[in-house]
Amino acid sequence: MGISANTYPTLHGGGTQHAGSMSKQPSAGDGNKRGTYKRRSIEDLNLPPEVQEIFTAAVKEAAGKPLSMAPESPLGRVIGAFVEHSLKQEMREHLGYDAHQRIVPEPEAPCRRSNTRNGSSKKQLKTSMGSTAIDVPRDRDGSFTRQLLGKHQSMSGEIEQRAIAMYAHGMTTRDIAEHIRELYHFHASDGFISGLLERVEPELIAWRSRPLEDVYAIVHIDAIHLKIRDPNGVKSTAAYIVGGYGEAGRHDILGIWIAPSDHTTGHGESAGFWQTVFVELQKRGI
Repeated sequence: MGISANTYPTLHGGGTQHAGSMSKQPSAGDGNKRGTYKRRSIEDLNLPPEVQEIFTAAVKEAAGKPLSMAPESPLGRVIGAFVEHSLKQEMREHLGYDAHQRIVPEPEAPCRRSNTRNGSSKKQLKTSMGSTAIDVPRDRDGSFTRQLLGKHQSMSGEIEQRAIAMYAHGMTTRDIAEHIRELYHFHASDGFISGLLERVEPELIAWRSRPLEDVYAIVHIDAIHLKIRDPNGVKSTAAYIVGGYGEAGRHDILGIWIAPSDHTTGHGESAGFWQTVFVELQKRGI
């Protein structure tokens, strides 16, 4: 897999940022074999000049910064999605029934529940990786108290890092459940953890395997180091992250990977595992 770096190549934060494009070019005579990749510059995309200016400005703005700190980093949206799911499950636990079950199905005379959901309010969730809008659920009598992110409470590094880890390829159901348990500590029942897992796991699986665009005009390749507490103490591990700007100009995370221990030298990155990442991206359509 080739990644063009004809303009503004920059090393940063243990990763590389490139302006140019990543796209698949079938090899003649390969049949069903894996295609090869041709290096192309951003000019080869024949984009309108004003679009090229936007892409070039984006690379200059983010040069020298890790992907997590790029302007409007999509990692903030990843964290926000997990927080939203968590708050919805907290409301489910608080009320004791699922959405759209406002009526108690009494055999003799069904009646309306004493407290029900009351829509949601918008909140700007500020993370160290950018700000993102989330919906915060409300109940009718105002007795709901958030646990993961209390009122006037800011995001903690642990919430951010565990949320990112849960989106990574290689996370099993057991791994995700353990992350949720550690975030809520003794406040979470087995039923709550199971319910939240049912909410987030299908989305995590779909997000990891979603098809990608054929061409990304700008591709960010980076690794961030997560410090996550486990029963044996605090463990540091590298999360391999690839992000990119599609032809519409939207900045997205293409995937997050956490390497197995045999690919990690100390706590650094592994060239061998980066190759695994690139093969996975190829299978998803790039």
